[in-house]
Amino acid sequence: MSPSDHAESAAAPGARGPVGASRPRVAALGDLNLDLTLEVPGHPPAGGEAFATAQHSGVGGSATNTAIVLARAGVHCRLLACVGDDPWGHHLLGLLSAAGTDAPDVAAVQRHASEPTQVNVVAVTPDGERTMYAYRGANTRLAPTQQLLEVVGDSEVLHLSAYALLAAPQRDTAQAAVAAASSAGRPVVADVPVGPALEVPEHLRAVLPSVHTLVASAAEAQAITATADAGNAVGRLLELGVRRVALKLGREGCRLVRSDGEVAVPAATVEPLDTTGAGDSFAAGVVLGLAHGWDDQATGELAAALGGLAVTRRGAGLALASRREIADLVARLERS
Repeated sequence: MSPSDHAESAAAPGARGPVGASRPRVAALGDLNLDLTLEVPGHPPAGGEAFATAQHSGVGGSATNTAIVLARAGVHCRLLACVGDDPWGHHLLGLLSAAGTDAPDVAAVQRHASEPTQVNVVAVTPDGERTMYAYRGANTRLAPTQQLLEVVGDSEVLHLSAYALLAAPQRDTAQAAVAAASSAGRPVVADVPVGPALEVPEHLRAVLPSVHTLVASAAEAQAITATADAGNAVGRLLELGVRRVALKLGREGCRLVRSDGEVAVPAATVEPLDTTGAGDSFAAGVVLGLAHGWDDQATGELAAALGGLAVTRRGAGLALASRREIADLVARLERS
């Protein structure tokens, strides 16, 4: 399998894969936050308490996780998010800056004077499933500055985490960024987690005509379209203007669906430790495939493999797949 010569591409002519001479420019718009992860034996009843067996903290946020994987795949990825002008915000920006090319460019990350940096408390049970609690804080204050819109206009792909649609003014900024990308002829990849799909489906539907690829699970597709059947939900998304749906199916892998056909890819065989960041890594694979002109089969295999890698380590952010792991993965895919 190799990238199709006829696949859609946002990269320079001749790009053959995520690791190579060309370096696509991607803007990733969404959240940057601190993840405080607690490994717990189980969840207590209401009013009870549970004692963690381990604790970890680090960089988090859906768009940030995706951006880290993209950066490690050789993409010039610029992060569009907002932190508080507080110790946690300074700490996160310092960690990402110190990581150099193993992390996204944070020059356009905004700081808010009064709202605190978002902190996620993540409880992970022995089966690898995670439950999250968060106050979104400064992320919701992301503003449509001239710098932000210039970054979008200068990028070849806009990656949008749908968490950015949950609340204004971040929602208004996300909509402005999508409009700017659309006006410039840049493809948009929208990654939709369950919260936005359930809480703001109307705002998601409003941007669908400008979305090239929508990344979602079957339940999320059904919530966005108010459709009971997953197959009908995917069809409805395509009718609403999405060119391709990257449907996450968990242990069953994924499907990449267009109006004229689809491909199915099995899930990677791994022993899960922590599912945090798996969907974000999957989305990074979809963005990489689009940026480098890979066909849907290759893109699906790359996305599934990156998602599989994510669940084999604890936490997300800077703990996600390394530059060497991604390069080895791509080399295997190109040889298969």
